[in-house]
Amino acid sequence: MLRRKGTLGMTKRHPRSPNSAQKRPPVPTSVQRTLFLECGFKCPVPRCHAADGLEFHHINGNRSDNSEGNLLVLCHEHHVMAHRRRSRLDRKACQALKQGVLFGRV
Repeated sequence: MLRRKGTLGMTKRHPRSPNSAQKRPPVPTSVQRTLFLECGFKCPVPRCHAADGLEFHHINGNRSDNSEGNLLVLCHEHHVMAHRRRSRLDRKACQALKQGVLFGRV
């Protein structure tokens, strides 16, 4: 899959990739800025802190819900992990990470 640099250093799918056929609303720039500030421009997973290739993860699984409370910034590896079944980074863990990010505990 081809990737290109997007807004604020995010990686996003190339428009010609096969997976880009599904239309979804873009994450507003103001929400992107807020999310990056919350996580300090790095992956919030403990002991990771990758700053390159950051992606937005929809915690509730609804890819059209771009509210700040539903989005979490993750590095590519942890984003893939969040979508795997039986992963340690399940929905509950993502919600806990989000709360840690919001309250400065990460």
